[in-house]
Amino acid sequence: MILLIGGPINLIKPEDEFFLYAQRKVNVLSSEILLIDDSRENIDKVKKLGWNGIWFDENNPEDTIKRVKEILNLA
Repeated sequence: MILLIGGPINLIKPEDEFFLYAQRKVNVLSSEILLIDDSRENIDKVKKLGWNGIWFDENNPEDTIKRVKEILNLA
C-alpha cells in the first residue's frame, strides 16, 4: 500500500496530471492501482485512466469495506 499526498506537488484532484503523477511515482500499471475516495468525481476520473476506484460511502462504511475486499479478492 502506498499513500501519496498531493499538496507539495502543486497538483490537485481531480486534475488528470495529479493522478498521472501519482502513477509515475509508484511505477505500476494503471490496472494495479486502487483509489478509495469520498468524491465520485475523483472515482470517475481514475476509472477513465484505467485505475480501480471505489467510492467511500461514509454513511455505509461496511459496504465500502465489502467492495474493497471484493476487488482485492479477499471476500
